[in-house]
Amino acid sequence: MRKANNLNIVGDNAEPSPGVLSLAEAAFNNKESWGALADRVLDAVAEAYRMDTAQLLAKMNAKAGDANPKRDAWGKVQASPLTLPGLAIAGGAYALDKATGGRSHFQVEDNALQLVDAPLMSAPFTLGNVQIYPEGQGPDTIARSYNGQPMRRGDHEAAHTAQAQRLGGIPMGLLWLRGGGQSARNPVEMDADAYVMSHRSRHR
Repeated sequence: MRKANNLNIVGDNAEPSPGVLSLAEAAFNNKESWGALADRVLDAVAEAYRMDTAQLLAKMNAKAGDANPKRDAWGKVQASPLTLPGLAIAGGAYALDKATGGRSHFQVEDNALQLVDAPLMSAPFTLGNVQIYPEGQGPDTIARSYNGQPMRRGDHEAAHTAQAQRLGGIPMGLLWLRGGGQSARNPVEMDADAYVMSHRSRHR
């Protein structure tokens, strides 16, 4: 796999949108504990899939998870400093949306728990093994890579989950911030695009 700006890892945390802080504030204003929000997330996933943990992990790992189960489990532990706040934000967004009659829903794909049609978000973002997509967008949305090539959005976000698993959540977040966030100058973003393109060429 080619290196992007001397970085070759595979995956990132996300570009927290301006809606993230207001989501957290709304959740606290609604007097819902983060534990209750996490329960609602798990209930939504269980309702959608009715799978045991092993089956759920297998589905998550279909694209970007590590083929070695033990290494993959350890990678998800390393990514957890980003995944845990991602779960809290996704849970808060889901609860808020359902309280106002919204249509957000959870699904498991692209090495992540995905919240689709989330309110108050301006762009998709990934935190550890959690991906959040704003209204009108989803993992199958075709977007442009930083090099201008068409790319499935979920593939780019899956690359970020792989980066977090390999580097760990805190180093991944700091590296992404140091790189300038959502930008073509950020080597973390360019590495995610390179990962997608290299895997696409292998499977042609």
